This record gives sequence, C-alpha cells and structure tokens, in this order.
Amino acid sequence: MEAGSSVSLATSRAIYDDAREAYSVEEHPCHLFRWLQTGVPDADWQLPEPFNGRSANAGVIFLGLNPSYDPNEGVPRIASTFAEWDMYYRARFDSPSEGWHKLYRRYQRVGELATSDAFRLGIDAVVLEVIRFRSAGGAGCKDPSVLRHEVPMTGRLLEELAPRVVIANGSGALWGVQTLWPEIQNALPLGTPLHIVEHKTFHVETPWGRVGIVPTRHLSASFGFPLVSLEPLARSVAAVLSE
Repeated sequence: MEAGSSVSLATSRAIYDDAREAYSVEEHPCHLFRWLQTGVPDADWQLPEPFNGRSANAGVIFLGLNPSYDPNEGVPRIASTFAEWDMYYRARFDSPSEGWHKLYRRYQRVGELATSDAFRLGIDAVVLEVIRFRSAGGAGCKDPSVLRHEVPMTGRLLEELAPRVVIANGSGALWGVQTLWPEIQNALPLGTPLHIVEHKTFHVETPWGRVGIVPTRHLSASFGFPLVSLEPLARSVAAVLSE
C-alpha cells in the first residue's frame, strides 16, 4: 500500500459501530469513556475521534494518545449519523488554518518546515490517536483492556495510510508506539524519559516498509514549549522523508 492512502470507509465504519457499542454495552472495554466527559450531557456524548484528514500524501502521521474534549465543541455527538461523523473528520482541516486548535497549527508548521510551504495538514498528513475515545488528561487510557481493544485498530489505520514517518506527540503517544511495535523497545525501552529521546529517530519495519518514529514533547503545551523547538523536530522529520 502506497503512502498517501486515505482511511477506507470500511475502517471508518468499524470505528463508528464500535463507538456506539461502547456507549451502550456495559461489558465493552471502552464503556468507561461514556462517563469521562465532565460537563457533557449523556445524550450529547462526544463520539470518538477516528482520524483527522483526508489523506497523508507526504507520508506523515501525527500521533497522540487520545483526544481531549471541550463540552461546547461542535464535534459529532452520539446521535450523529455515520455519514455526518465520517465527513466531519475527513474535512477537519478544510477550513482556514487560522481557526484551528493551536496543536493543529503547530502540526501544520512542522509539516511546512519539514517539506515546503505547500504542505497542508489533512492532505499531506493525517492526525491519529492511539486511543480514539475522548477524555481529559488521558483518563481511562491506562486500563489494559482499553489498550488491548484500541491498539489493533490503530495498527489497521496506520497500515491503510502507510506513512514513512510517525511523530509521537508526547510521552503517552510514545508509549502507544512502543506497545504497537514492541521491537522498538530494543532501542527505546519502556520508561525511557522523553527528554532523552526527543527529536531522535527510531526505525521499525512494517508490512508497508520502514517507518521512522520521531518522539516530541506534547506540542500543545500552553507554557514551557519554545516554538523554536519545532525546527529540530522538523529537521528530523525531513531526514526520514529524504531516506
């Protein structure tokens, strides 16, 4: 499968159907997320975030641990149809970047620095989460049953998109990568402090080819994150893309 693929409708539909099952079936391993959106009425529960963007033409994936939530954000809720939900996330970055969340604007800037000013998040790169269910501060993500349930779908998404480089945004995302590809733990053991490996590149062999993993501190930090740190991150990404 070549880089630049989009997420298939079949995979998107599987995530949607699983989300609705998680909402209604108490035995589902991700049912706990139904109660982790403080301030969101149960009837307005925010559905999981399957992926963001139409394609990854530059072979770039930005990977987080799981999406947070804003009780007032106009994202698809439990009553949304599959078509409404799927199109919302494919078109997430069709609007002008000035109106995006700060995290997505920083992703956009990394892409520009690593490739060119023509880079466009959502066309040249897709945003994924290891765990797609919404919660604040990664709540619920340490449950082993959640991880066992969610990681295989993360792998399926990555195989469809076939990236050349995955940017692990924050320690939680790095932990997810180490879980998804255990062989990377030979060079990058679990528990390795993020600041030691930030902007370094670690390679894994996948069914679609060699992939570079580049860890970074979380790019949406409201303080303590100098924007100049985007430049070494982008250089690492550019080096993988030039291989």
